[in-house]
Amino acid sequence: MVATVAPARHLRRESLETDRSVPGAPAGPLPALSCNLAVVTSYMLFRWFDTLAEMCQAVNRRLKSIREGSRVAQYFQLVAGHVALDFANTLDWRFDPTRRIDLLSNYEQLLDFATQAAVLSTNQSRRLRARTTDQDARRIVREAIALREVIDSLFRSIATESSPRGDQLKKFNRFLRDLRLPSYIGRRGSEFVLLAGDVSARSDGPLWPIVDAAVSLLTSAERARVRECGEPSCRWLFLDTTKNQSRRWCSMKICGNRSKAARFRARQHGDPTSNM
Repeated sequence: MVATVAPARHLRRESLETDRSVPGAPAGPLPALSCNLAVVTSYMLFRWFDTLAEMCQAVNRRLKSIREGSRVAQYFQLVAGHVALDFANTLDWRFDPTRRIDLLSNYEQLLDFATQAAVLSTNQSRRLRARTTDQDARRIVREAIALREVIDSLFRSIATESSPRGDQLKKFNRFLRDLRLPSYIGRRGSEFVLLAGDVSARSDGPLWPIVDAAVSLLTSAERARVRECGEPSCRWLFLDTTKNQSRRWCSMKICGNRSKAARFRARQHGDPTSNM
């Protein structure tokens, strides 16, 4: 990242006429035609050193932030329309071992995903970063990846109208049991309400809202709208919320345009299947 530097301040005529803080400046307004060259020069040097000092301060602040471990957040393309499906999509190029990228390779990236998906607030994410040990972070990342694979298996079986692999449902129920955050009764005005537990109370807390969202989708009629991206190199999961359920790609801007370009190239080479 590039340090932000304050722009240089420009010399203004009114400053020359009224600024009495400049060494050697007369008490009253300077005559327009008899301005002392030494005063102007000293004023310009004063402003130049002032700007240089601001630049140095900005650089020092940036170096301090780097020493303290500041970082750029991982950016996630949340295009699935449902947090559980977006979570499943954090293994990019899943079906291409030569290009496969795990977007949850560390605890920081897990918190980045949870924050961008509105599972965590920025303050909750900050508290978890400060409180979680390296050992716990590594354990939770392994658990998050295992949960992701179970969620992907269950919803991909729905999208492809097939049976989930092996004992995936049994594994999911284990996550449902182990990650559950206790709810409690609270007051909202004069009403008693059921409130969810604080996801930042435990280092693995961000995983519970994802499990809870997956449960809601699995047990609702909306699960019939789960689709697999039609781009063969992608196959991300998404929730088709279009009225006629005609959505084909995870993102029209990404995979839709890529598929159209591929069909166009195929037509140019005389492929008869390119219009299918």
